Amino acid sequence: MTVSSGGPPVLRHPGGAGLIALLLAVGGSTVSGCGTRCTGTTLQVQAVEVGDTRAPLTVSARLTRDGRPLAGVQVKLAVNLVGDDNAHTDALFYADTDADGRASVTRREGVAGLSFPSHRVTGYAAYFQPLSPLNGVAYCWSSAGAPITCRTGDAVGTCPRD
Repeated sequence: MTVSSGGPPVLRHPGGAGLIALLLAVGGSTVSGCGTRCTGTTLQVQAVEVGDTRAPLTVSARLTRDGRPLAGVQVKLAVNLVGDDNAHTDALFYADTDADGRASVTRREGVAGLSFPSHRVTGYAAYFQPLSPLNGVAYCWSSAGAPITCRTGDAVGTCPRD
């Protein structure tokens, strides 16, 4: 799903939280901000299912322009955590896109190592936020998010905290 606006997306807008939650519940979402003076971009992410919370966790995103990979640019990857008090925070990482437009980060500590007391990993998001033209092209901002779930026995659901 793609949502476009006339400017950069603001994902943490108080009135938009329900929309973002709905989009994430679908399994992945993309938000793209493109005004009349920038070239549109699209970030794609996929839901991650974790079998072992201590195994390395890889999150990735693919960045394209008109369906073609956008290589050699920086993408921010944020692993989302929610506390027992419903406080939200992110663990932030940066990666450059490869020839296929893919940016990825692997964290050796896995979900268990990224969680901290009273917080659990719930998903991740990718952001492309160029502040100036790249190689003479002004690109629009884009972002996408997807859930991270954990498998426990035969069930798949929310990852444990700590």
